[in-house]
Amino acid sequence: MRSSGSAAPAYAFFLPLLLLRQARKRATIAGHFLAETKRMAQQSLTPFTFRFRVRYGECDAQGVVFNARYGDYVDIAVNEYIRTLFGDYQNLLDQGLDIQVVGLNQNWQAPARFDDVLEARIAPGRLGNTSFSLVLTFYRYGEPDPLCDATITYVMIRASEGGKTPIPQSIRSLLEAGAPDTVISHAGEG
Repeated sequence: MRSSGSAAPAYAFFLPLLLLRQARKRATIAGHFLAETKRMAQQSLTPFTFRFRVRYGECDAQGVVFNARYGDYVDIAVNEYIRTLFGDYQNLLDQGLDIQVVGLNQNWQAPARFDDVLEARIAPGRLGNTSFSLVLTFYRYGEPDPLCDATITYVMIRASEGGKTPIPQSIRSLLEAGAPDTVISHAGEG
């Protein structure tokens, strides 16, 4: 027999645990980016930066960039980063290798709007045996406050077999070094 007092919903116990896990994940992401930024600052380096302009069709009815577009922004920025590291993406494929996304986590702090020039700053994240992460932070060009941060994780695969494979040392070295002090712009802001 239940008491007449109000009982907490069944999920009430799990909600604080979920919020704690999300906060820890965000702290880990921020920690990777801060550590990499500190390392670059000690060497007077800036993270790889890709600039682009927000197009009208990327905005929603509220007049801001639709949240799903940030996945596209991550993909485009990372393609430029990979091109900078490896030359041409085909160079990776010519080695019988490819990369596949296995995780993407995004957190928004402020909106972007039509015609804003955005910067995606990319730093190396975790580098494992078969996978690696990149940490991206999006800014409005010329402004200090971030709009969004994202961590994308890839797994290295053998293209012919489709199975994961260890990251070769030559590629590992490129991923560890990153592409500091590189700015690529598709925004026409100059």
